[in-house]
Amino acid sequence: MTNSVSSNCSEKYNIAAFFSGVGGIELGFEQTNEFRVVYANEFDKYARQTYRLNYPNTHLDSRDIHAVQPEEIPAERVDVIMGGFPCQALVLRVTARALMMIVAIFSSNCFA
Repeated sequence: MTNSVSSNCSEKYNIAAFFSGVGGIELGFEQTNEFRVVYANEFDKYARQTYRLNYPNTHLDSRDIHAVQPEEIPAERVDVIMGGFPCQALVLRVTARALMMIVAIFSSNCFA
C-alpha cells in the first residue's frame, strides 16, 4: 500500500504559518515530508517559547498579525498559507464565562 499523501515531487512546499501556537498544525504537514515551514507568526510569548524549542530553524515573527506585510515574509516563495485554530486558553475562558452565565441564569430562576 502506498502513502496517499506522498508524491514524486522532490522539492518541498513552503509554508507561512499564522497564529502558530506551539506548531502542532505545522508538525502534521512536515511529517508528510512534503512541506517545510519557512515563516511563522505567533503573538503569545509563552507559545513562542515552546515554538522556538519545537522549530529552532524557523523564522518566528512575534508581531501582531496586523503589522505583518507580505513582502516581510522571508522566503523565496510561499506555497501554503495556514492559520491555527483558537488557542485552548481562549476556548477555556469563553467556556468558563458561558458556564458562569448559565449558572447565574439557573440560580436566579430556580432559587428566587
